[in-house]
Amino acid sequence: MTSTDAGGQLIIFDNATTGHHLGLVALIGRSLPSNVRAEVHLPDCMTDEQFEALKALPGIRAITKHRCSPTNSSFRTVRRCKLEYRALRQILARDDVGSVVHLNGDSIIPLLAVMPKLGGPVNALILGPAPDTYSETATILQRLRWRAARAATYVANKRGQVGTLMCMDPVAPATLARLGVSAIGSPDPVYFQPDAAPKNPPDDGVTRFIVFGSLSERKGVHIILDALDLIPDTQLIEFTIAGAVAPGPGSDRLRERLDSASRSARIRFKERFLSDDELWEELEGTDFVLLPYLHHRRSSGALIWSVVAGRPVVASSFGLVGKEVTDHNLGLTVDSHEPQEWAKAIITMANDIQVHRKEIAAARPGYLTGRTGHEFARRIVEVSRRPRGQAEIKS
Repeated sequence: MTSTDAGGQLIIFDNATTGHHLGLVALIGRSLPSNVRAEVHLPDCMTDEQFEALKALPGIRAITKHRCSPTNSSFRTVRRCKLEYRALRQILARDDVGSVVHLNGDSIIPLLAVMPKLGGPVNALILGPAPDTYSETATILQRLRWRAARAATYVANKRGQVGTLMCMDPVAPATLARLGVSAIGSPDPVYFQPDAAPKNPPDDGVTRFIVFGSLSERKGVHIILDALDLIPDTQLIEFTIAGAVAPGPGSDRLRERLDSASRSARIRFKERFLSDDELWEELEGTDFVLLPYLHHRRSSGALIWSVVAGRPVVASSFGLVGKEVTDHNLGLTVDSHEPQEWAKAIITMANDIQVHRKEIAAARPGYLTGRTGHEFARRIVEVSRRPRGQAEIKS
């Protein structure tokens, strides 16, 4: 059995099956060093197609499915995530386990709060933001949870029960250092690298834009459909929606809405997940990408795809996505969920597309530095080599 220098098997544990999460797992499976092979634990709500695709990757020794909570949530509350806790505890109790790296798509707060209850240190890749990112708008309940998590973390860290955390939010390592937790930064990696530079989209007077991936009301697709009704017919546009409707609250309503909207001459609806090559072809034919997230504060695989393709974005202003778009000049942000504001932003982007195309071309090289699959896998291995029971404290 090959694993890590810490001895024992490297475990990659995930409890979400979004395109972003599965892309990260696939990237790990393709990019791990030849002497390291991971055992991957994924939710049983993943499809057989997803399972078979991951199983064939060279860096994955075995894939096991664990039961997931009905909400497929990521450590939000003990009651809702009891099944994930149980699966992690069983893994940590095994004698052959060297290191566990948990892909956590939620906030840092709930994960820190449960660390002492898992029976051993868990390293984690945190896709969500640090509390400092949204402290100004935090509810009273969020603030209380953060205080409870800080107290639990302090005790767990003293006992050596907190592993090393890799954080995609650049603010997070400093926040965690104040709690005495070992944390390193890890920018969202590129999990598709094209053979050639992206082509320019057609120059025929029509502005094309796209939303892709797992479709849900959380991703704000319905806001864009409402916004299109407010854009005059004289504005020549074409909107592509590519992806499958995710199960969950509002999914039936969204599916009916998409079926109805697809009859419009302005809308192309591809109701399935696209392969990497198919998505690249779609991006080469589009002018910009929409990221109208609602209540989504973590990183975004769609943003990475957009930058790799050299396509500016129009994104919601909050969370990590809004921060990255603003900090790196990757497009426009919209500080509203109102359709009329999105309609204005789409028209602005369409009218100034050449300017934004030049801006993202200038920002692209710097933004993508340090985001290759091999660099990402190196960080995973670095974290996994921390011996179990030893949590190094960095200040």
